[in-house]
Amino acid sequence: MNSVHAVTQLYEVVHYPAQGEPFPHPLLFVHGAWHGAWCWEQYFMPHFAAHGFDVTAFSLRGHGSSTGRHSIPILRLADYVDDLRILLAQFETPPVLIGHSMGALLIQKVLETHHDIPAAVMLAPIPHTGTIGLAWRTATRRPLTALRIMLTGNVYTLVADPEPDGTTFFSPYMPSAEAERYMQRFTHESFIATGFDALFFDLPRPVRAKTPVLVLAGRHDTLFTPKEIQRTASAYDTQAIVFEQMGHELMLDPGWQDVATTIDTWLYTMI
Repeated sequence: MNSVHAVTQLYEVVHYPAQGEPFPHPLLFVHGAWHGAWCWEQYFMPHFAAHGFDVTAFSLRGHGSSTGRHSIPILRLADYVDDLRILLAQFETPPVLIGHSMGALLIQKVLETHHDIPAAVMLAPIPHTGTIGLAWRTATRRPLTALRIMLTGNVYTLVADPEPDGTTFFSPYMPSAEAERYMQRFTHESFIATGFDALFFDLPRPVRAKTPVLVLAGRHDTLFTPKEIQRTASAYDTQAIVFEQMGHELMLDPGWQDVATTIDTWLYTMI
């Protein structure tokens, strides 16, 4: 399958054209903290292109092959929201937005003002109430990890020092060698964006959103629990679908095919 990679000024952009009769709206994938466009290209982009979707993923500034790596420590959540808005402006037809974790939080922020977005999908989203639950669980389960994050401002510590059973990002069903291969691609992340703005300083207002939303969660997600994600789904007048054998990385964990099929079935039903 042919794909196009480009780094134009600031952003790495990856594009897969639709095979066959295209879906009326393109898809734009938005990655989460520590990730890049690569997390979508592994499985999701080829899958959706093969099912008739024109798909694009990009890396936020400082992530993937985008420029600005040196600026990550000072980036705010609003900077990432601006990145998404800049990419949105490149589309002639408003795209469906599909975001993971922090990427889903960026989508929540954009939906407050961009009412022409036809649909949005949130995979394991940072809850609309912020990362307070994650902060509390880290402080109580791994106090030394929490202390190191607070003293250094380095949230990569969550990657380097995972849950004792290794399931911070992946389900117990993910082979450890494969999980390690993905985690070696994780980059550093802004403590200001994730530890302050996403904690309570710059949270979304679901009441302002007009777009239909699909919310997905993994039962083994230790970053954002299914209960938290269900509350976020309720704030958008829907119910989250929980995948019982999956973790936080819904687009990479074993079972990703079920997640992708759930999304494309929902899209063809909604639009």
